Amino acid sequence: MVGGLIAVLEFPSGEGVDAVIRAAVERGFLTLSCGSRTLRLMPPLYVTEREINLAAAAVPSR
Repeated sequence: MVGGLIAVLEFPSGEGVDAVIRAAVERGFLTLSCGSRTLRLMPPLYVTEREINLAAAAVPSR
């Protein structure tokens, strides 16, 4: 069995998901959509606080 962390963010439209994926890739992070309005974030099992902060900063806010 593989364990780890997963976070799922739901958006009002698919355009929001696409915008976040583009912004994340531009900042060096890979992520996947899950359906048309949902974004799936799956960091590695061992992740540092610095890496979490970098990833959070890569996600645009409203």
